[in-house]
Amino acid sequence: MKKTKLIFKTLLVLALSTAIISCDDDDDNNAPAIPTASAFVAANANFSSLGAALDRADLTATLNGTGPFTIFA
Repeated sequence: MKKTKLIFKTLLVLALSTAIISCDDDDDNNAPAIPTASAFVAANANFSSLGAALDRADLTATLNGTGPFTIFA
């Protein structure tokens, strides 16, 4: 019985130690930069007509702002 408690305590300490050591918050530093919608459209030649439509509708400045945008084309 005494040996079982010792094994349980040892495993508990190992599990907690592993959890504390592995909880690192430095993973967010390597996140890729997400381009704005208008920058994405301007960088891709396949979307030239969409870029022209956004310019004509005067939406390029709006799409450079913050926020989630959904573009149907």
